[in-house]
Amino acid sequence: MGRLLEIFDSARAFQRSIGFRQWEDGYPSAGVLESDINNGGARVFTEAGAIVGYVFLALNDEAYLDFRGIWPSASDFGVIHRLAVSEDIRGRHKSDSILKMIEDECRSMGIKVIRADTGENNIIMKRILHKNDYVFVGTFDFRWGRRLAYEKVLVGV
Repeated sequence: MGRLLEIFDSARAFQRSIGFRQWEDGYPSAGVLESDINNGGARVFTEAGAIVGYVFLALNDEAYLDFRGIWPSASDFGVIHRLAVSEDIRGRHKSDSILKMIEDECRSMGIKVIRADTGENNIIMKRILHKNDYVFVGTFDFRWGRRLAYEKVLVGV
């Protein structure tokens, strides 16, 4: 758990260094990550034996059902939450690889749609999503403020 918390501490510091604040007050905490693990959605990525990335994959996330009006697709869906990479691999496009792995996993489960959201000022995540063919579908207000919603329909499912 310690390495994952280090990655998120570094990610929060990086966010602030480029001018935005998305994860506040130590979010995600050890408790959130433990819940992710217990729910079976935690995905940890390694390189040369070291943990270098993390993402939580939620299936049919109930929170997203509250925002039905913005999602173009009505099928089962996966949601990408809490994507972070360690500072030693930042800038090497590993987030693209992580998204591809999540997409492949969803395809193998017959899930046709992946969704994600990010804060309005998170230029890095917006760039990653756009580059990986996620389509901006609208905005919604969540407990952390205004969110930009993205969706990708997976081919080959």
